Amino acid sequence: ALTARGLDVTFYPEWITVPDLNLHLGAAHLQELLERFGGRVDAAVAAYNAGTTPVRRWLARPGAEDPDQFIELIPYQETRGYVRSVLRNRDLYRALYGTSSN
Repeated sequence: ALTARGLDVTFYPEWITVPDLNLHLGAAHLQELLERFGGRVDAAVAAYNAGTTPVRRWLARPGAEDPDQFIELIPYQETRGYVRSVLRNRDLYRALYGTSSN
């Protein structure tokens, strides 16, 4: 709902099942998270899954500046696996289709 408001879109909960809108809002939310976390894909993906508050705590831990170490510091097993999966899939897509900045 916050992302929709930021895009000046009226959001209705039942619209979550509309694929085009859901994809657009999800991409906009991920972009917001990338900006919030200085372009760090690992942190943005973790926040997409677990929320920004725990990610800020995890980033404050010693060693969190290293992306690989940051992932290992994530105490939520689901989020740690989610981040690994997203980053692995990003790397696979890059290998198949070429690279991009993110």
